[in-house]
Amino acid sequence: DVAGIDIVKSARDTYTGGGVTDIARSVITLTSLGVDASNVYSGTESIYLDFIEKLGGSAPSQVMEATFGLLAFDSGEYNDEGLTLTRESCINFLLSKKLMPASGQAAWTITGGSPDADATAMAVAALAPYYSSNGDVKTAIDGALKYLSEKQNSFGHYGNSNSTSM
Repeated sequence: DVAGIDIVKSARDTYTGGGVTDIARSVITLTSLGVDASNVYSGTESIYLDFIEKLGGSAPSQVMEATFGLLAFDSGEYNDEGLTLTRESCINFLLSKKLMPASGQAAWTITGGSPDADATAMAVAALAPYYSSNGDVKTAIDGALKYLSEKQNSFGHYGNSNSTSM
């Protein structure tokens, strides 16, 4: 399929010039196409790219890096052993960046100090697989759901289609 080929070519470009979040998004996209992101043909004979190793090269420094990193690792059951950015480092980073906008609530922000629905919903999606096995994650998600519920308008929306879809 031509679209799949174009997506893989775009991912290869991201591999050489993209940041952590870009690499993570490429991992998610490649995996959804059935491509093992730890072994992607580079376009040059006998050279393969390991997007997982590239993703795991540095610790998360932003909420979106940790969110997308966690989603990427879990998109294909990828091994994060020996990497700097790991499932555990992403979870710990997200928990450390959790905001408490009101009693019993938890939220995240992409930038600045004010929580937002987009970052919070994405963090919940990334943390969800760990809800039953990690008490701190459970508490954070429960608080985030309270925050999101409080921020919804009477029609169930958050003000724009992107935020509502998150």
